[in-house]
Amino acid sequence: MKILVAYYSRSGNTKRFAEMLRRDLDADIEEIRDNQSHTGTGGYLKGAIESVIGKGSSIIVTTKDPINYDLVLIGTPVWASSPASPVITYIENNKNRFKKVGAFCTMKANGDDKTFQKISELTGKDLVKSLSITEKEMKSPNKKIKDFADEIKLL
Repeated sequence: MKILVAYYSRSGNTKRFAEMLRRDLDADIEEIRDNQSHTGTGGYLKGAIESVIGKGSSIIVTTKDPINYDLVLIGTPVWASSPASPVITYIENNKNRFKKVGAFCTMKANGDDKTFQKISELTGKDLVKSLSITEKEMKSPNKKIKDFADEIKLL
């Protein structure tokens, strides 16, 4: 199965887990990069508001076409129980190009259920698998990531 790990990371946490999944799944990887800054408290608040109202943000054009993959794993931090606004834009730009979709998110403590529901709604696909990693679990996520990758391999 050909897999793409597409992710957005503001702080570096989601990037770290995307790279672990890429390695464990021998997948291709695509970083979703935005054209505007979401750094600092002000950037986070702006992004959270965009995410809550379902507004994407301007992103740099991605290079890997999801249509060429059997599965796309979308990674995002949780912003106010929503996917990050650059992820919303990525999904909107590729909505009809996903065959199967899974998702993973990083979060302080909660909001993953609503985030995964929104990703499913935006893509128009049921998620085949999902994984959430809390701030507490970020210290030693290896087993959780490996177990998730092993489940993906069984699809």
